[in-house]
Formats: sequence, C-alpha cells, structure tokens
Amino acid sequence: MAPFCPSARERFYLQLLLTTIHSLMFFEHLRTINNTVYPIFKSACIALGLLENNQEWFYCLKEAAILHTESQLRLHFRVNLCDDFRYHLYKNYNIHEPTNDQVFDFELFLLDKILYQSNQSLDMFPLIPFWKQNWGHHNKSYIIAEQLAWNYQKLQNTVDKHISLLNSEQATAYYIIVDLVVKQDSQLFFLNGHAGTDKTFVYNTIAIKIRSLRKIILCIASLDIAALLFDLG
Repeated sequence: MAPFCPSARERFYLQLLLTTIHSLMFFEHLRTINNTVYPIFKSACIALGLLENNQEWFYCLKEAAILHTESQLRLHFRVNLCDDFRYHLYKNYNIHEPTNDQVFDFELFLLDKILYQSNQSLDMFPLIPFWKQNWGHHNKSYIIAEQLAWNYQKLQNTVDKHISLLNSEQATAYYIIVDLVVKQDSQLFFLNGHAGTDKTFVYNTIAIKIRSLRKIILCIASLDIAALLFDLG
C-alpha cells in the first residue's frame, strides 16, 4: 500500500504515529500520550510534537532539499524552490534578468499546476497568494522545456556506463528498442523476467538514452511505488 499524504487526514496521522511509536497492541494506545487518551490521531500527533510548529514538515522538506533537485521540490521552501527558476525564465521565456517578483510568481504558477493534478487549487489556501501572470500562455510550453533541459553529454556518459553493465539479453533488448525509437517505428514491447533480473535497470538505461537523443520519454507504472523505481517515474 502506498504511503498516505496529509490530505488523507486521520489515515495520514495514524501512519505518522505508527512510524513513531512501536510495540503497541491497540489503536487506543497510539492515541494515549502521557496517560491522556486523545480523541483523534491528529491530536495525539500534536501532543507528541510531531505537528507542533510544523517541525515534522520542516525536517521532511529540509532533508528533501538535500537529496533532490529543484524540479522535484515544487512544494519546498521558497528559496530552495526557486533556485533554478531564473535560468528557466531566461532560457524558456526569454526574460534575461527576471525580478524576484517574476520568479516567485512563476513559482506560484507551478505550484498551482501541481495542486490541479489533485483537483485542488491555490485559491483553496487563503494564506498563499495567487499567481498574476499566466505563464501557461507563453509560446513555448514550460513542461516541454523542462523535459528537454538536460546536460546531454552527462546523460550519454551515464548511458555508456550502464551499457557496459548489461548482460547479453539485456543489451539485445536495449539496442532493439532504442533503434526503433531512433527510426520512429512504433512498436509495443513486454520485457519479462523474474525478480532480481534488473529489468528496472534496463528500463532506466533506455530512458536515459532516449533523453540523451533530445527526445521526451515519460516513465509510468500502475503503482506509485513501482513508478518511483524509474528515472523520473
């Protein structure tokens, strides 16, 4: 089962307690903090200090800022979130010296797009300002631009390293699929193998190679946990 997000409410707070408190027998024990039984799991989280002053979210986002790139942190602190935005505005929107207001407005626009995927919007959060400039009307899609903003030589170097690690069967699948992509020959493949045969490694090698060719590839899976195994899945 995939982990719950804060929008799951009590299920999320239950999950948070289960990852914090161990060796308990009943759900009521999870809601008992310092001999006080709290009516809901969220209250128990607050009593434990897990939600007090947003410390849980602070540490979570602080760790994420170290481990991930800016494009993976559209819900992070403003400074970290905007680290790469000036470059994006210059390269993709032809704004040579974007102001702080433009950078932060672009941040809000991207954040709103993420919320839209969950049937939400920035206007549902009154404490957060709404973006002013409709960046989506720009003549070049920022989504496409983001998918093409790679260091292609670095990608190719990674591909070369991965290819040297492929066995003969993996290499055969890799070359057949990549060759058909280059020829723009539409085909459907099913790569089969038991657990531990590095199917995901082959998938990721193909994905990186296609990106190195300045093409766009989207890696998806039926389960979000499985998708996390893919490069940008």
